[in-house]
Parts: sequence; structure tokens; C-alpha cells
Amino acid sequence: MLNRNVQRILNIMIVLLLAGFVGFGAYMCLPARSPFGPMLGKIFNSKEVMESFIATLDPVNVAKAFNESPNMMSDLFRLLREDLIADAINENGDFLSDLIHFLDPSVAADVVNDNQDFLSSLLGFLDPAGVANIVNNNADFALSVIKNLLPSSVAYIINNSEDFALELVSQIDAGLVANIVNNNPTFITELLGQLSADVIARAINDNPQLLIDVVGMLNPSAAAAVINANSTFLTAVMGLLDARVLAGAVNVNGQFLVDILAYLDPGVIANVFNQNQDLLYDVASLLNPEFIASLINNQTFTSTLIGFLSPGAIGGAVNANGGFLTGLLGQLDPSVIAGAANSNGPWLEALIGELNGEQLGQIMDSNSKFLDDFVGALSTSTVASIVNGNGAWVTDLIGELDPSVIGGAISANGAWLNALIGELDGAQLGAILDSNAGFMTDFVGALSTSTVASIVNGNGAWVTDLIGELDPS
Repeated sequence: MLNRNVQRILNIMIVLLLAGFVGFGAYMCLPARSPFGPMLGKIFNSKEVMESFIATLDPVNVAKAFNESPNMMSDLFRLLREDLIADAINENGDFLSDLIHFLDPSVAADVVNDNQDFLSSLLGFLDPAGVANIVNNNADFALSVIKNLLPSSVAYIINNSEDFALELVSQIDAGLVANIVNNNPTFITELLGQLSADVIARAINDNPQLLIDVVGMLNPSAAAAVINANSTFLTAVMGLLDARVLAGAVNVNGQFLVDILAYLDPGVIANVFNQNQDLLYDVASLLNPEFIASLINNQTFTSTLIGFLSPGAIGGAVNANGGFLTGLLGQLDPSVIAGAANSNGPWLEALIGELNGEQLGQIMDSNSKFLDDFVGALSTSTVASIVNGNGAWVTDLIGELDPSVIGGAISANGAWLNALIGELDGAQLGAILDSNAGFMTDFVGALSTSTVASIVNGNGAWVTDLIGELDPS
């Protein structure tokens, strides 16, 4: 039997030893300070060890360790070789798909946010098809992770892993992409502002079918929010896009684009058009006129948009795409176009000066029915302002028009023309008519006598003024 004092000393020593072991164990388990990170890093920088180790792992236990020690994972990443980790991922896709089911999305997002340099390097060794398969099979997890990612981290990784990103996009499920955009408009808005326009343009140009499919699944309000907040980025991307790819997506997704107009900022869209005139010319010739008409028939948006557009850009597009516009007019609602014109008189005056009279004459000649209805819906003051302010251009245009078409439009809108006459500058119109004698001869022959009589009877003073400006010969 030990002396009571000796027994007491031994008990104290045992307690101290136990406390020491507990303290040491706690120190070893601290994620940020654990020596296991460096130790595991050295062990796993052997391909054979890595492959053998993964084959014995239980996804549930690995996920638990990951979720509980995210800081240790960050320490571990800094010590690992990217090529060996990539090999392990490429050869163990099924294991990773199983593992993801048990991971905490917020923890996974934190690891991504804290290790953008490592992950950027890692992507260069990964198989895009394998990664796409893992992502596509874990859509819910991907959507949850996105909510916790930093846009700057994701943008950095994408911009520094361009080839991988482009290949990955071609393998990703369109529905997943659309869901990410629809459920995370704020994140996507911030992300686009930091992405390389060249990377996005290449991804779109190389994956036309994906673009068509994704657009068809997008929420118009979410997509519009992203577009409205990224005018500069969108302008840059548009300048790099393939006109055929863009036109294809537009033609196949008419209803989406009709719906999105209600949410778009006309100023943003106008800026994109104004800065990408060449693309606009090319795309216009590839679009479906009936569909474009459905977009334009959104009068509120169209009227506002016109006020922001560059007349030079639109004039160039009209001049370069006569055939397209001839087909388009047949699908448009004349009252909507007239409403847009009435709301933007000064802009329309500026536009007239940019248009090719011959081209516009051919377009009008091919759409006499549209012209009949359109004239009746226009504000006479708007038309008079255009004529009075663009005498030389109107002179050029009249020489290219078919008198019977214009005569038909006027004959169908006698009351409107009566009102218009009172707004026109007699001297200006006289000069225009003098320069187009041949047109006027044929034009008068195509007019309804009752229309002419009504005009004369209703505008005596103006007719008198006009006659005084005409060349008797």
C-alpha cells in the first residue's frame, strides 16, 4: 500500500498527463494548425499512393472530413501537385459524383473562393468531359454552390483557364446553365462584369446549339437584369460574336425575346447596337422577318429604344439589308411603327439623312399594303417635319419610288394627307416636286381624283403657296 502522499502525487501526475494528451490531441485536430496538411501533401504527391488511397475511401467519411475541416483542405491544396490531383479526379469520376452528394455546398464554395490560383492551375490538367459529367449529375449541388461563390474568384478561374472553360461549356447541360442564371441573377451580373469578353464570345460561337437551348429556358426578367447591368461587357462581346450563331438563337427563341423586352433597358440595348454596327448589318440579313416584327410590335419598348439609337447605325443597317426589310415590313403592325415614329420625330429626321433613297424606295414599293396602313397611323406633324428638314434626301427618294404605290397610299389616306398638307413647307415641297418631274407625272395619274380634289379644297392657301414655287415648265 502506497503512502497516502505518494498516491496523491501519482494521481496528480496521471491527471496532468491525461490533460497533456487531450491538449495535444486538440492541437493536432485544429484545422488551420494541423501538421496533417503538410504530411498528407507529401504522401499524396505520389500517383500510386493517391490512386491506391482513393480506391479504399468511403465518400461519406471523406465528405464529413471535408465539411468539418475546410481550412485544412486549403493548407493541403497549397502542397499538392496539380497534375496528380487532376489524374486522380479524371480516373475517379464515379467516386467524386458520390462524394459530392455529401458535401456541404457552402464549405465547398469557401474552398473555391480561397484557392483560385490552385484551381486555375488544376483545370489545365482536368478532362472537361469528365468534369461536365460530374456537374451534370449533381445539378442541385452546383446550384447551391453558386449561391456561395465569389464572382471575382469564379471570373479569375475562368479567365485563366480559357481552353478548359470553352471545352467544358460544350459538355454542360443547357438546363443546368439556365437554372444557374435564373436562380442567381445577382451573382451572374457581377460575374459578367469581371469576365473576359473574348472567352464568353468564343464559348457562344463554338456552341450555337447550347445557346439556342439555354435561351429557351431562361427567365426573361432574370436575363434582362443581367443584361441591363452589363452594358460595357455586352457591347464588347457582341463585337466578337458570329452573326450566324446570334441570328440562329434569335430566330428559334422568339417568345423569350418578346417577353424579355418588357424588362430590358432600351438605353443599354441601343448602346450595344450603336457600338456594333457591322454585326447588326450581318445579323439582320440572317433573321426571320416575322419574328423581328413581333419584337418591334412591342410599342413601348420600341418607342423608347429609338430615342437612344444612332441614326447612322440604323441607316447603315437599313441600307445594307433591303431584302430583309422588305420582308419585315409585311409582318409589322403599322400603328406600332407609326407610334414609334411619332414619339421620336427629331431622331427620325436625323435617320432620314443617313438612309439610301434608292434602297428605301425599293422597300416601300414592295410593301404597298403596309404603307397604306402606316401612313394613316402617322402623325402629320412628324411627317411634315421629316419632309421639311430633309429636302435633298426626299428628292432623291422620290426618284426611286413607284408612283402607283405612293399614289395608292395617299388615295387610301385622304383625310390624313389633308392634315399633312397644312404642316408642310410649300417652298420645300415645290423644290422636291420640281426635281422629280417624271415621278410626279406618273404619280398624279395614279392618284384618286377625289383625293386630289379634297386636298385642294381643304388647303387653299397652302396650294396657292405651292403653285407659286413650282416651275411652270
